[in-house]
Amino acid sequence: MAVLPTVAELRRRLGVDGDRGELPGLPGVRCLPGPGSAVVLLADTAAGAVWAPRRDGVLSRDEMERAARFVFPRLGEAWAGAHVLLREVLGRATLTSAAHVRIRTGESGKPSVDGVEFSLSHTGSVVLIGLGDLPLGVDVEKVPEERAVQQVGSSFHPREAAELLGLPADERPGAFARVWVRKEALLKAIGTGLSRGISRDYVGTGTVPGTPVPGLRIHDVALPGLPGHRAALCTTAAAAVP
Repeated sequence: MAVLPTVAELRRRLGVDGDRGELPGLPGVRCLPGPGSAVVLLADTAAGAVWAPRRDGVLSRDEMERAARFVFPRLGEAWAGAHVLLREVLGRATLTSAAHVRIRTGESGKPSVDGVEFSLSHTGSVVLIGLGDLPLGVDVEKVPEERAVQQVGSSFHPREAAELLGLPADERPGAFARVWVRKEALLKAIGTGLSRGISRDYVGTGTVPGTPVPGLRIHDVALPGLPGHRAALCTTAAAAVP
């Protein structure tokens, strides 16, 4: 098994200075405070992101075609911007040019590259990227309307569904989003995606995430300036890797 760069080395390659440093050459891309087992980056493709339109010479042909297939151009632009940023970040992390980063997709749909573990999530123009030397997952979502809570909340783990029903109505959307991003981050770290289901693992609605899978730890991620969003990171303990 190849030895991947440590988190400290990844930070050096990215040019991160301090927990809240902005990446040089990528205005608006911030490194968020978090566990020492991962680097977590936050960006908004619609907020002065001069790097977002750099499609030509950065995105692959397949990525360009996928971005063009979106029915709503605004969504296609956001998707393309997120993947431009991903390539720029992975290029720095692997000491490769952004255009030459080779992203593969496994049987379960999980993307990977040689030289670093990573995870990408984006909702609208908000982008979250996690990097590390062990498998990890990140997810970011906008807090939904009450209707989504009613439609999907009952499909969570039975304890989570009961917890949601026990909350005041105005607190349910935020708690629902917290559960959802924790589950998504966990499933990405495992590598199964939603095929594992959303009722199997208890991650909880409260302020302290559950730990349903040995060797994996879920962390809530604070998003400065984005009170209407929730995010989570799931990391792998070194002892869990054979």
